[in-house]
Amino acid sequence: MLKYGEACEFIGRQLMNRAASFALSKGHVLLILEFIQYLRKSLLPADKFVNSIRGGSWLRTSRGYRSPVGSVMHDLDWRIASQISDIPFIDQAYYGGELYHFKEELQLLGVIVGFSRKVVIEHLKSLPYLKSLSAETVVLTLECMLFVDVSDKLVNTLKGTSCEKRSIGFKTPGECFLLDPVWGCILNVFNDFPMIDHKFYGDKMFPYKTELKQTGVGIDFEEAIKAFSRVFKQKASQASFNKHHVESFLSCFRRLKETDYKFPLDFLKIMRSSKWLQTRVGDYRSPGECILFGPDWESLSLITRLPFIDDIGNCYG
Repeated sequence: MLKYGEACEFIGRQLMNRAASFALSKGHVLLILEFIQYLRKSLLPADKFVNSIRGGSWLRTSRGYRSPVGSVMHDLDWRIASQISDIPFIDQAYYGGELYHFKEELQLLGVIVGFSRKVVIEHLKSLPYLKSLSAETVVLTLECMLFVDVSDKLVNTLKGTSCEKRSIGFKTPGECFLLDPVWGCILNVFNDFPMIDHKFYGDKMFPYKTELKQTGVGIDFEEAIKAFSRVFKQKASQASFNKHHVESFLSCFRRLKETDYKFPLDFLKIMRSSKWLQTRVGDYRSPGECILFGPDWESLSLITRLPFIDDIGNCYG
């Protein structure tokens, strides 16, 4: 006669032999769960039976028949995650709500019950499916990066994903800047810098600066000022500075003087040598070549043609 443990293993093996040839029906699966529940309530060891069936592919999921181990029981906490991850959820449309009566039994079999960031990362969808993500899904991905050890593969995937929204569309993280509330004014001088859309994401992105930087988003003043320097020099060489550019830059320059953020010497040299100020004589000149008009220059201005900063007409005012 078989001992109790041997009998449990025998029953389990017979079930798995059947499952290898025929899919177990909803009724079969519910009977299995009821049996495990009965053993537990009767204070009988269930491990022999559980271990004999947990490795078989008999549980119907969103990704076909799989082992209970690693399959996931869906609930509302997975709503956002399911948009970015191809998670093997148990087919609850097939099994019905009765499964919720067997959460502990499913956990014994290896089913994941309750939200897991690790599972989200493990089943992240491939790059073509990670386009134009909602604010919720981007924040969830960053949250997972913060709380879970992530691989270089994941970071590289996110780097190539057009998931960071700006006002004119979606860009890859490496093309974007996170607008800092202190020094971010420098990025508003020109309309050349894709910035993460604050109206779309709100303040939810700021706690994840380290994770954003991993994906390539510009979050540091040093990065921003290097990019700004290149555009500043280019605009000056093309004589394309307008009133808005000049006023925005000077306003930001004044604001940053009152903070710990200092313009690097390399940029100051570019600013002082580039021809970006329009003068009354009709050309652009560097700051050192310009004169700010005032009462003391009134009489001389009548008899000389000096490079006063153009403060008349439609220019700076």
